[in-house]
Amino acid sequence: MSRSKFKSFLRDYFTLTSRERRGAFVLSLIIFLQLATIIWKNYTRSPPSILLEPHAMKLYQFEKEMQNIDSITEKKWDADFQKRAIPTAELPLTKFNPNTITDAQWMAMGLSQKQVRIIRNYLHKGGSFESKETLSKIYGISSEMYLKLAPYISIPEDLSDKKEHFKNKPKSKKVITQINLNNADTIQLAELPLVGPGRARMIYKYREALGGFYDLNQLLEVFTIDSVTLKEIAPFLFIDTLLIHKININSELIKHPYLSKQTSRIIQSYRKQHGAIRGIKELEIITQIDHEMYSKLVPYVAFE
Repeated sequence: MSRSKFKSFLRDYFTLTSRERRGAFVLSLIIFLQLATIIWKNYTRSPPSILLEPHAMKLYQFEKEMQNIDSITEKKWDADFQKRAIPTAELPLTKFNPNTITDAQWMAMGLSQKQVRIIRNYLHKGGSFESKETLSKIYGISSEMYLKLAPYISIPEDLSDKKEHFKNKPKSKKVITQINLNNADTIQLAELPLVGPGRARMIYKYREALGGFYDLNQLLEVFTIDSVTLKEIAPFLFIDTLLIHKININSELIKHPYLSKQTSRIIQSYRKQHGAIRGIKELEIITQIDHEMYSKLVPYVAFE
């Protein structure tokens, strides 16, 4: 083939028009962008959880929604709690005996159902109001509430005289019997060595938030309770784990000291995509919490 023919061949098959050149440029750009996307997805991003990867984008979309749900549900709980109390302005306060009045009368004076349950529990266990000051030691009764009710408290003479009778007698060393940590009231807890009313309220409040204790060492999680205090009170305590109140992971509201808000949001988002969680192993994979926190959470979890 002569040189002129070879040049003609190249010109016929490899020379591009201006339109063809623009098309080739656009095609090359598309290929480059596709390659860049593949490289970014497979080599620059941190690999997400295998279980959550197909739904990662949807989980991110629910992130802000869950933040709003947290604030809404907390307000709902507060409103529901306040709704249970009967305003004190509805009925005028009169003299009353705290040992004999009914639940309705307590609520008519401004106490909530929760406060009345605590008082009723104290009385059912053999406690009694021998003086006005006893009411101030009940958990949930604020100093403002006590000062409001104190002028109207009327203790029968037989109880007050009995108290005065024993007041001047030599004090014998009080013997503390073992108490169940999961149903003891603040009066019983305050009688423990090194505890007192303040620490008793903290223990009671933390127990209610947890749903009950399953190990005495959990008391170290209570503010101001240290190893020295625990060693002193341990011989006087026992735990009935059957009284532990469990949280339903598949319920609308999930709140527990061992669950962070972020973990609760992950659980709610997962349920919205996949339905109810069926077991503790599935929960462990979803939340990816560390083993120590997972072990602490297990006794409080139910799947209903």
